[in-house]
Amino acid sequence: MDNVPFQSSFEGYIEKYWADTRPTQYSCVAYWYLDSNGKDPYTPVDISQRLGYYTQLTYPLDIAGILVLEKPNGQVEAQGMGGYRAAKWVNDDQLWWTPTKIGDKILLAMEAPEEGNWRIQTRLTKAIDYGIVQFSLDGKKISDPIDLFNKDAVAATDEIDLGVHTLKKGRNVLTVEIVGSNPAAYQRYMFGMDYLNLKKQ
Repeated sequence: MDNVPFQSSFEGYIEKYWADTRPTQYSCVAYWYLDSNGKDPYTPVDISQRLGYYTQLTYPLDIAGILVLEKPNGQVEAQGMGGYRAAKWVNDDQLWWTPTKIGDKILLAMEAPEEGNWRIQTRLTKAIDYGIVQFSLDGKKISDPIDLFNKDAVAATDEIDLGVHTLKKGRNVLTVEIVGSNPAAYQRYMFGMDYLNLKKQ
């Protein structure tokens, strides 16, 4: 009975959480369209209630406290993580990116208060459908590939140290690239970041 505003079309998905040993039960849903001579029991919704629900996102965009510089391929949003018991995320949310293929990248901003040497630290999320990622700073690779596959539960990694790097004052660009997927993973290449910190050295 919920209103689902859309402009031309929409897609709906059902997420199946449990493995087949704990099967999810499904029911059928019928969609119907009223004939032009039929009687609709629902009254029209006033135009004032149908405007303003859609906002065009503009970048850079702050998502879960992390600044995304450009719209990446796929979807990016803040995902609430309070329901997962395997770990505690800083603000009970994460930057959640659902790319579509190997080679996709997301550009994140790191704002250095002053020029100098800074240690870059982050914490990521692991799950059965997460990918293998590699980090680059201003176009230069700064990490080995990091496999975020975890078959047992959605969980946070330990803090990941990406090393000490010379940053210019102001904006520096951290690139996350999807470089693969664990053979045992569902091939969806997802990525989640809890936080991104800089520590002056």
